[in-house]
Amino acid sequence: MHAMLVGDLSPHGWAISVSYGIAAGLFPIIGPVSIVSILVVWLFRMHLPLVMLLIYGLYPIQLALMVPFGLIGKQLLPSTTFRTTNTSADFEWFYALGDWALAALVGWLLIIIPLGLLCYRISLRFARNKKLASLASLEQ
Repeated sequence: MHAMLVGDLSPHGWAISVSYGIAAGLFPIIGPVSIVSILVVWLFRMHLPLVMLLIYGLYPIQLALMVPFGLIGKQLLPSTTFRTTNTSADFEWFYALGDWALAALVGWLLIIIPLGLLCYRISLRFARNKKLASLASLEQ
């Protein structure tokens, strides 16, 4: 299991995969994350099993953070609306959902940039320490 998750990743590759997996796992809109993540992982040569494990492992937290992200976004975009003048009442819920998704996306962007940088720094330090520890154990 360890070889599958870590493989022959460099500390930088492992830290990038972890920070991207956490950022994508907390994305407040359900649906496009897996497909987009497969493309991003392939494009930037990240570790797919590690990223997917983080994305699906963070799913309950993603659901729990949708409301706080939306509230943060609503504070920044109080007049957000997709409505037009000829909006029918039948689709009012759809437009309200779009408003909330946009607000949650803005809230996520505000939080995820510093969180992603923090996750990268912590996981890079962790990966370097593990690499040094594994090298020291091989020398003995």
